[in-house]
Amino acid sequence: MSNERNKAIVRRLFQEVLDERNLGVIPDIVAKNYVLHNPPPGLPKGIEGFRELIRMYHAGFPDLFIKIDELLGESDKVVVRWTGQATHGGPFMGIPPTEKNTNNRNNPCPD
Repeated sequence: MSNERNKAIVRRLFQEVLDERNLGVIPDIVAKNYVLHNPPPGLPKGIEGFRELIRMYHAGFPDLFIKIDELLGESDKVVVRWTGQATHGGPFMGIPPTEKNTNNRNNPCPD
């Protein structure tokens, strides 16, 4: 695949899956043999595990927004520099919601 094609796939992941919450495109952009290294306990393998991970993030951070700042591609690799903001509005990996927003610099992340 070309660099531009690879970057387009990553852009779709960030825009359509993470921001627009369109999980239906996951099979179109994630390889069937996808492997998530160090998954949270109980997460299924493959595409379904990836889908569940995204659902967990959306449930824990319902207003999650990610902006792609820079997208670099070379050979078969793509690197993304991104900025995100969200409110911890739902349970996430066993942590109850704090209602803290990443934009509020007076509330640093807990240890």
